[in-house]
Parts: sequence; structure tokens; C-alpha cells
Amino acid sequence: MGRRIRTFLGALAVYATVPLAALVWAAGTAFRFTRRRPWILAVLVPLLPVMLGFYWFFFSTGSATAPVTVQVQPGMSFAAFASQLGSQGITHHTRILRWAARLLGTDEKLHVGLYEVSPEDSPSEILLKLSRHEQVYLEFTVVEGCTLAECLPGVANAVDLPVDSLWRRVRPPEWRQVHTGTREPAEGYLFPETYKVPWGAGAAEVIRAMADQFETVWKEESAGYSGPLSRHEAITLASLIEAEAKDGGERGRISSVFHNRLRKRMRLQCDPTVIYAMGGLDRPLLRKDWEFESPYNTYVVAGLPPGPIGAPGRGSIRAALRPDATDYLYFMARGDGTHIFTKTLREHEAAYREVKRNSTHSP
Repeated sequence: MGRRIRTFLGALAVYATVPLAALVWAAGTAFRFTRRRPWILAVLVPLLPVMLGFYWFFFSTGSATAPVTVQVQPGMSFAAFASQLGSQGITHHTRILRWAARLLGTDEKLHVGLYEVSPEDSPSEILLKLSRHEQVYLEFTVVEGCTLAECLPGVANAVDLPVDSLWRRVRPPEWRQVHTGTREPAEGYLFPETYKVPWGAGAAEVIRAMADQFETVWKEESAGYSGPLSRHEAITLASLIEAEAKDGGERGRISSVFHNRLRKRMRLQCDPTVIYAMGGLDRPLLRKDWEFESPYNTYVVAGLPPGPIGAPGRGSIRAALRPDATDYLYFMARGDGTHIFTKTLREHEAAYREVKRNSTHSP
């Protein structure tokens, strides 16, 4: 036998002596104690599995080293769910987990969804997540001013749905089924905001979340309104304001210009309506584009376009309903996100020359 092996065994014998002696002493003491008091065994024998079960239920964990996601598909049994947890190392006792779920009734409350389970989660915490339906939520954002064509592909990608399924839900008659009681098209009626929907949500549920949020905001902002605009006209006007107002502080003044022009029966001449009518542009708008024939082109037609040209946010809806009190009839973009507001055509032309001059002299 080699010297290293002998040294190792010798050290093991020395270091094992103390705990082994303590164990023998404890066993002997327990035996003598319970021999004189046999009723203790009658209590401890049935209590031991209860204590082990208590420890397992509230404190035991599996061998996984990172959180895992588990899908609950329609019609999935709890046994199949527990099997997934076992295969991914979250628990080593799937049968006991099934018994615990059956005892607590959790096996009958398994909801379709995506659940994230941590390696530190005990069986009790796993069953609690299931009973509370603590699913993984998918997040997506609808940007203020975006059109359906711009936002739906991103929404579909975020919630893992075919984009065609969302398009079907925003076109009549499906749109009226989701958005009960409205006759307007969906453009402009899906509120721009960040949303969270549970994994597995269908197209109808996703569209309804955005439509319901629009209804909530509209109800809040239109409370007490008694102006001349119908809801559809107000949302259409708000979409024009959203498209023009790069600086949020100018929304009220931009709205006043549109309101003043509508009262005087002047054409709105809003560039974003031309861009929308042309299906979007990847180049600057040209003067010849103003002649593009479309009911949405406010250079060609009088009044508001037939419907919104994007999704207005809360601030633009508020501005459409309650414009600033001004005499402005024109505004000219400076190129930095702000505008020059003027009352006459002469002032507007002077503002145009000023912007042109400044852009020519800029580095």
C-alpha cells in the first residue's frame, strides 16, 4: 500500500473517530431513553415522515442552477406539468408533488400559460404560483403617432402571433366584435402605451387590451366636453396634432391653428396627411406631392380627413378637445422640432424665408 494511501486512511480514521463516537453515544442514549419510555416511539415513528414531508414541501429544491420556463398547454395534465419540472431539475420527487397538488386542489386549477420557476422555489412556492396564475407576461409598446402598418408587426413579434391574425382583428367585421359598438375603423383607436399580456394571449385579447385602454383615456379626457367635434372628428384631429407636434408643449397651439382654419373653412394643409395618403415615404415630401389625389390629402380636400392617420396620445387628444385660444392660422417648422406660429399669410411667408435662410447658413 502506498504511503499516500496509508496517510489518507490514517487521517480518515482519526477525523472520523469523534463524530462516530458521538453517533454511537447518541444512539445508545436514545435507545436507553426510549426503552424506559416506549410511548415516545409511538409518537416519533408517525411524526418523522410528517416532519420529512414538511421539510420537503417548504424547503427542498432541485438540482437546476438557473430559472426555467414551463409551458402549460391547453388540456395539459398536472402529471405532465410535474414531469417537465422533473426533467429540468426543479424537483426530484414529481410523484410527491402530484400528491401534494391533488391534496391542495391545485391540480384542478392549472391555467394555460408560461410560468417561470426558480431553482430556489420550494414545492410550496411552485404550487402557490400556479394557484395565483403568476404567469410570465409578454410586453410590447405602441408608440404615439404610429400607424397600424407601423406598429402591428412589432406587436405580433413581441406576443409571438402571426401579424395576419392581428390584421384580421382590426378590420370589419372582426373589429366591431372586439371593439363593441363602434363603427369607426381601427386606425387611431388602439391607444399608444406599453402593455403586458399573458403568454398565449390570442389576437382578440391583444387588440382588446389596446382598444379598452383607448376607451378609458377617451372617457377621462372627454369628460365635460361640449364642443363641436364628434368623437371620430376629435380623434382624427388629435392624430394630425400628434403627427405635427414634435415638441409636446406646442400641442395646444397647433390645435388652435387647425380649429381656426376649420372655422374659416380653410384647408388644413397638413403635410402628414399627404404622407399617410401616399402609404408612407422614405424621402422628404415634395411640393408636387401636395397634389396627390386622396380623401386623406388635406391640401386637396377641405376639412378633416375621413379618419385618423395614426394613434394619438393623451396629450394630443386633450389638445384636440381643448385648444389654446389664439388667432394663429399658420405654423412653420424650424427643423429642430419647434414651429413659428403666425396669423397672416405674409407673416407665414416671412417665417418660411427665415427658416430657409437659417438652414442655408447652418453648418
